[in-house]
Amino acid sequence: MASPFSIFIYTSKSKRTWYARFYDERTGKLIKTKSTKVPVKGKNGGKVEAHKRAEELSREMDKIKSPYLLPYLESFWKPDSPYARAKKIIEKKPLSLTYIQLNDTGIRTMVLPYEPFHELRITDLKPGLIKDWQLWCLENGKGARRVNAVMQAMKVPINYLLSRGDIEIDPFRNVKKIPYSPKEKGILNQEEVGNLIESKEDDPRVKLAVLLAVLSGLRRGEVRGLRWKDIDYKAGLINVENNYIDREGSKPCKWGSSRQVLLSSPFLPLLESIRSMSPFTEQEDFVLFDLKQREAPVSVETIRKGFTRIMESSGIPHAMQKQRNLTFHGMRHTFVTLARLSGLPDITVQALAGHKSAEMMNHYSHAGQVIDFEDARKRMEALQKKKAPGSSEDCRHGVV
Repeated sequence: MASPFSIFIYTSKSKRTWYARFYDERTGKLIKTKSTKVPVKGKNGGKVEAHKRAEELSREMDKIKSPYLLPYLESFWKPDSPYARAKKIIEKKPLSLTYIQLNDTGIRTMVLPYEPFHELRITDLKPGLIKDWQLWCLENGKGARRVNAVMQAMKVPINYLLSRGDIEIDPFRNVKKIPYSPKEKGILNQEEVGNLIESKEDDPRVKLAVLLAVLSGLRRGEVRGLRWKDIDYKAGLINVENNYIDREGSKPCKWGSSRQVLLSSPFLPLLESIRSMSPFTEQEDFVLFDLKQREAPVSVETIRKGFTRIMESSGIPHAMQKQRNLTFHGMRHTFVTLARLSGLPDITVQALAGHKSAEMMNHYSHAGQVIDFEDARKRMEALQKKKAPGSSEDCRHGVV
């Protein structure tokens, strides 16, 4: 560690005064030069007093120094950080471990390696430097959406300091997000849903998971969190009450969207098959079980790979899945779209999907992907052939 300061004699208009140079203790770079206001007595007199005064000035400067950027960002995204504790204890809105980990990963992989941020204090972070970082990320193959997400992982800690009054200027004030056009989620049409229901799949857990998303609009965490007690055979309903997240366990559904959905007939043989092969069939056990442990459901990876496999078996090759952006979560979009097209009232669709608002439900509707244009064309042409009231032909026949 470099010495925090050094003292020297400065002569101005025959006046000799002790001055101090202050250095960054980590980098050794000069920060500031300042007078101790201690006059030189004789050749080197007053040096001891000047040294003491320089120590006082150094301590005063330490109080106003802002933290180094990278260590602060690293410590911020931890479950026991002051910010995380405040969200949990004061605001009663605890951060999920997954959210914390995603932000922590972004900082470690996309911020720490950027050399201009090394040894940089937060107050030295400027808009131009952040824009240079954005460009560096893009040039190194990072997508615009990911860069924006990691920038947000930096903005939250900075905003926290601003709210506390620890810093006064927001370095992100003139920095815009990188524009990008998100790719629309692909959905299945009615024929493809039929093929999916009839498709062959060796693992009934996988098929049930996918059908729960397509026919009932369940999220992946809700599918994994489903327990045998949630299946109400008599009423023909499924109680959706849990959202299972790795490292956090069962939590309430997202946005408080606990609800009931229909126990569709394609689910019944799959449930029977799963129960017959599962070692865990008590009421509190997970429907989509994991053979290795009773305390957790089937893994995300099993569902992910199984989804790709079952799409292929229903007639959609892997390359086409990528081209159409077909994902497990997209099956929830399929449910909303087809439910609305079936004529169900929007308020019913919103309740079944567990959407917080009509705006969110509209975001999940992709009718343009499932329109039967040939049928629409025939209907429009048939309509055009009918004689509209008020036409010249109708007038000739005395129709007014």
